[in-house]
Amino acid sequence: MKKNIQGALWGIALAICVAAGVLAGCSAQSAAQNLTPEQRTQLYTEAIEQTGSSMLEANRPVASAEDPSASLLLDMLGVPAEDMQAFSISLSPMNIKAYAIALILPAEGKEQAVLDAVNGFVETQQRNFEQYLPDQYAIAQNAQVKTLDDGTILLVMDENAEQAVSRIEQYLQNPQGAGPDGAASSETPGSSGAESGRIPLS
Repeated sequence: MKKNIQGALWGIALAICVAAGVLAGCSAQSAAQNLTPEQRTQLYTEAIEQTGSSMLEANRPVASAEDPSASLLLDMLGVPAEDMQAFSISLSPMNIKAYAIALILPAEGKEQAVLDAVNGFVETQQRNFEQYLPDQYAIAQNAQVKTLDDGTILLVMDENAEQAVSRIEQYLQNPQGAGPDGAASSETPGSSGAESGRIPLS
């Protein structure tokens, strides 16, 4: 009888923990969805900076269509400004570096168009570097493209891309919980609901 009671109590405690985790995740997603475009743009830029990429110094994130560099970067990425609600993009315009980190919230009805453009950019970079810069080709081959639970499209083409993706996702869920090394202390948000993977060379 005593063992049955203990088992029941453990079951109740486990159920409470699971419920608390689900509620915390839903709360974080709800808060993110309620951000204004300006707040989301700031969050995207901060998340990109959390990666600590060595390429950031020469390729600061661009988060406004009014930025003098925006036209060139958006043309390279293949995404017009009107197809995005919010964005922040750090991208090397030089043809000797395979580098891009982008966070984009597509405009309503433009989700597939933006995703296709981002994937197309990755494939173009892979072809560009395949023949003459093996190290950059390897980076392009390792590029990560994900659609997050809130609809944000994430692109990382950089050294240690998987680590950068993890840091960005953690920061987006818990900006205030980022540690001194730039990584957030919470778990990756909704990874089970995100689409991910490398983009193969066609």
